[in-house]
Order: sequence, then C-alpha cells, then structure tokens
Amino acid sequence: RLGICYHRGEGVGKDEGKALSLFQEAETKGHAYALHNLGYYYEYGRGGIEIDREKAIAHYKKAADEGSRISIITLKERLGVQYSPPFFKYNGFHDEEETLMVLHPDYHDDSDGKGSSLADMITDSSRKRKREREKDMRREEEIEDLFESFAKRARKMEERIEKLEKENKDKTTQLQSVDVLSKLDTVRSSAELDRVEKDVKKITQKLDETKDRIIRQELEEARKGREEAENSKLCKVCYKNDINCILVPCLHLCVCTACSDHLDACPICMKRIAEKKKVFHA
Repeated sequence: RLGICYHRGEGVGKDEGKALSLFQEAETKGHAYALHNLGYYYEYGRGGIEIDREKAIAHYKKAADEGSRISIITLKERLGVQYSPPFFKYNGFHDEEETLMVLHPDYHDDSDGKGSSLADMITDSSRKRKREREKDMRREEEIEDLFESFAKRARKMEERIEKLEKENKDKTTQLQSVDVLSKLDTVRSSAELDRVEKDVKKITQKLDETKDRIIRQELEEARKGREEAENSKLCKVCYKNDINCILVPCLHLCVCTACSDHLDACPICMKRIAEKKKVFHA
C-alpha cells in the first residue's frame, strides 16, 4: 500500500523509484500485489526501468500463483495471455478490495478518482463466469431433452415398423386373394393377372426400401445423440476422463478425481474447495 502511495503521491511526494524499491522488497516475501505491481512497471516502463513485456507477463503469472485474481484478468484482457494457476491460493481479499492494492492504467495513473475500468473488467469477468455456468445448465437440460426426444423417436419408429409389417401382410393377403380369384375367374385374362402381381411386388419392394431407410436414419441420429451425450460427461479440466467428483461447498459436478487432486478452487465458480467427494453414476 505504501508503494502505491509513492506511485500516486498520496500523503507523500510522488516517487516511482521509491515505489519500485518497496515493490521489489515485498516481492522477496512472495506478496501477490507487489508482484502484480512490478509486472505493471515492466509493462509500462515505470520507475526508471525499460518496458519488458516478457518480465511483465512473468510477474503477473507469479502474482496469479499467489492468489491475485486481477492478475489473471490482466493477462487475458490486456496482454492476450490465457493463464490458469496450477494451485490457486485464496488471499482473503474480495475483488473490490483487491483493486485498491494493485496498479492499473485507468485506476492509479490519474488522481481524478478514475477506477471504473478495472471494476468493470472484474464485473465483466464475473458475468462471463455466470453466463458459462448458465450455459452448462442449459446444455444439461438440452441433453435430457435430447434423450427424451430419442426415446419418442424410437417409439415412433417401432410403430412405423409395425404399421409397415401390417401393410406388407395385407398386401401379401391381397396377392393371395387375387391369385385365388384369378383361378376362379376364367373371364379375366392372364395379362391382367400379371399386371396385378407386378403392382403388388412393386408396392412390397417400396415398403421394404422405405422401412430400411427409416431404420438407418433413426439409428444414425441415435448414434450422434449418444456421442454428444458422452462428450458432455467429460472432465472440464482434462477433457479425457469422465466426471466423477463433486466439489463442496459449491456442489459443482465438473471434474474427475485425478484432476481434483490438483485443485484448490472450483474451475467453474472459483470458490475455494473445502471437500471433494467421488460420485458413482448409475
């Protein structure tokens, strides 16, 4: 906090060199926000040091490893670097408190009370995570609807097959009746009998082709549905193993037990994990 005061000249004379020294001193103690502020100085060339993008990114990543959520957001939104700490530490500060501890171009470089850009960035990130959770919930509902739709289609397919079999049986009976009538009716010519038999065969063949086409189509749709359902059950970290671990207290069912061993916070809502329970699907 004292380094920020020297950076802005709040209560003391503005001295970025002194601020840099204080940040470097706090860096040796693993202070997350000192690491973030050093990344800021390297990013913008403040405190008498030259701009160094690689050092800025390295310091932001170290700050993220020590629990700075704003460093994660800064890497993504300002430097275009996607980064997820292997073990996220909770530092005890809320996002609003964290904005007072770190430097940001729209928040600490002017003294006219600006600060909305960083707050908006945090708010946007929270809203994005909320939209992703809502999207996952909608996806689960869609999968359930998809299974129900496949069940209905399967029932309809069975009914259509039964109907086709009945029609085929009726046509066969009709053909037999025609054959009997042709033998009894000496007036009807053999040419007419041949024509009727050919018509009946064509109808029977068309029914068989229609039946086969419907069965192939329904089976292909069912296969695609199963593949989509199986993909939705994969771990949201490795996307290889099935989801089989629930996180407490947020109760998100989103990872496998192998990946959960390396998590301190939920990858969906970022809440600190108090307990991990393995679940067994029926």
